[in-house]
Amino acid sequence: MKNQAKTRRFAPVSAGVSIQTRVERHLRMGEAAALLGVSRPTLYRMLPQIRHSRIPAGGLTREIVLIPESALAEFLAAHERKAVTA
Repeated sequence: MKNQAKTRRFAPVSAGVSIQTRVERHLRMGEAAALLGVSRPTLYRMLPQIRHSRIPAGGLTREIVLIPESALAEFLAAHERKAVTA
């Protein structure tokens, strides 16, 4: 039997992405959902209205969805919602 005591699991952390001279933070689905105060499936249904990018990860069916903070702010302004602050 394998001993899995030495395996580590890290929570994903969003990093800044450099676009020319401006650095903008991109949020993952869970982070954006927490900011909006909705669940991830609800945010997934909202994605056609939000500018985002998809990055393939680990095979044909899995992908990482990154949402720029500016796109999320535009979505919030268009729908007159405020971000949930914790």
